[in-house]
Formats: sequence, C-alpha cells, structure tokens
Amino acid sequence: IEQCIQSVLSQSFTDYEILVIDDGSVDNTGRIVQKMMEEYSAISVMQIIHSGAGAARNVGLEKAQGKYVIFLDADDYWTNPYLLKHLYRKLWQRDVDVVMFQMDKYTETGKLLLKYRKKPFPADKEYYCLNEIYETLVSDGQVLASSCNKCVRRSLLEKDHIVFQEGGLAEDIDWVLRLFSHIKSISFLDEISYAYRQHKGYSASNDMRG
Repeated sequence: IEQCIQSVLSQSFTDYEILVIDDGSVDNTGRIVQKMMEEYSAISVMQIIHSGAGAARNVGLEKAQGKYVIFLDADDYWTNPYLLKHLYRKLWQRDVDVVMFQMDKYTETGKLLLKYRKKPFPADKEYYCLNEIYETLVSDGQVLASSCNKCVRRSLLEKDHIVFQEGGLAEDIDWVLRLFSHIKSISFLDEISYAYRQHKGYSASNDMRG
C-alpha cells in the first residue's frame, strides 16, 4: 500500500485528492496509511467492514470531490510520475468523458509480463466520438481490460448512476460496459503508466482491498 500511495504522491501534478478505502484489512495497511495521512494532507482514509472491491470503489465514488476520478488498486502502482500532468493536458485540450492510458502486468516478484501488453492506442486524432472508435477498442481487447486505466468524468458517473456491482465477481467488466454505454467522447494517453500485479491464484475481482 505504501508503494501504491507513494506513486501518487510522487506525481509532478499536485492538484488531487487520495481517497484510501480500507476494506477491512487485517495487516499493517491501516497503520501505514494513518502515518502517511498525518504527513500528507491530500490523503483521506475511510475504513469499512470487508465488503469486496465493488463496495470499496463505490464508497470512494461517494466521497470523491474531484471533477475526474481514477482507481488504483492497493497492490498496484503508477510507473509514470507525469501521468496526472499529461492527463490534465489532455483534458484541458478537450473536456472529454474518458481518457484511457496503458498498463503493464507484472508477477508478484516484479517480472514484466510482456505477453499481456496491449497494442498502441489510436493516435490520429486528439479525441474521438465513441461510436467511431469503439469497434477498434473491442477488437483489440482494450475496453474491458480494467477500470484502473481510465480517467473518468465524475459527473457522468453520478448522472447515469454508474456504480460497481457488490458482492459478486468481474465487477470491472460490468462497470466498464455500463460506462461505455453512456460516454460520448474519449481520448487516449499512449503511455504505459500503471503496474498491475498478477497474483497466482488471485481473483481479479478482489483487487481493491487494502
């Protein structure tokens, strides 16, 4: 969790809030986050009874104040210290609904799994209407990869009540399908910025817990 949060604190862009949802952790997560929160005013922590990834993300969405939201799972981290800065530039150029960025998968020991790396995003335009690019994203396997490689307009999520399923599996897929049924515009940041740890015997549906 410390590496996860530190990867946000290390960003060159500093106008953000960090909402940590402690989903009933039984390790040192609570102590580590509390210590970091005392040092950095951008961090807020909410402790909930263990309810799963979907419920934890929904709590975060309820508490969020920013215009845009990004999810970052506790065992993952950002590898690009300029991610937020570059996202801001994209959003300043065109106030789109979603900006997608690239992610890499790693083993628990830190080995890069190149076979999972996706193709480059389309780059011939600054932004796209979703209906002109959606088929390409689906055929490349880009859309359903994760909720964590998408910077999303928060007002869109609120207006259309786009939340995560709670208590089930594959909440990412359900949420992304809901999201893409409502967005109208999208842009891409073709930079690998997110490190996703692939755990042995670990369900991808449980990757939000602290």
